[in-house]
Amino acid sequence: MTIKKKPYFYNAEFKRMFVQVMAAFSGYQVMTGNQRDGQRRVLDTPIIYGNMQRVVGYILQGGSENTVPYLPIMSCVMTSTKQYNELRQFPQHFERFNFVERARDPDGKLLLNQAGKKKTVERMMAVPYLVNFDISIWASNQDQGFQLLEQILTVWNPENDILLSNSPADWTYLTWMKFLGDVTPESVEIEGGNVDPMFRWTLPFEAVLWLNPPVRVLDSKFIFEIVVPILELSDEGIVEKTGEVLFDCLQELDGLVIKADEDDVIFFESLGGV
Repeated sequence: MTIKKKPYFYNAEFKRMFVQVMAAFSGYQVMTGNQRDGQRRVLDTPIIYGNMQRVVGYILQGGSENTVPYLPIMSCVMTSTKQYNELRQFPQHFERFNFVERARDPDGKLLLNQAGKKKTVERMMAVPYLVNFDISIWASNQDQGFQLLEQILTVWNPENDILLSNSPADWTYLTWMKFLGDVTPESVEIEGGNVDPMFRWTLPFEAVLWLNPPVRVLDSKFIFEIVVPILELSDEGIVEKTGEVLFDCLQELDGLVIKADEDDVIFFESLGGV
């Protein structure tokens, strides 16, 4: 039996979603107590992707035995995913979409007020999935955790929109991330290391991810205007014996101009930073 290989495609859609999720929780800070010099300092709170074992290993070694353990830190890990039947659309839907890219220089930088290539994509209906994940706060003391909780819980009341793409051809670029409302605190004892117990708070979230099949991208040339001249044929323009028409003798009486509907084409000026 010959096994027919499936066409390979991969667009890192799960990865790109979690990059945006982690970006939503990056940039938080905590205030320390009085240090030896009597001053208080602000500590950044990084966020990594990984389960409890990876986070503990990161804290203990930080990728190197010469790295000092760092707290506080946050982590993100996916707990489950399933198809979201409530958002399912017509699975066999297929459509063409036209747009004009922003022009770029040879180095890939955007050029202002200049249109780039005209594109046509043939896209199929995406499949909706409900993704559950946990955001965990790891702190060396409860005060650090309370500071982060107060900053985070006031933002998620209970959900926010996130952008997963800036492509004009991506009809699933906007989604939402919802906080499920439960906060689970616990004290984590670390075995095999001379480390004080850590405090951990787990916040469950859910988000909608639309998984897109591959699209077919075509280079296009759009016709924005058609000029149709209306001509008059005089008697001198017809040869009596053969009936041949002499087009040089045609006189233009009027003309008809047909322009494209603005709703049919999305221009680069409306794409913002794309």
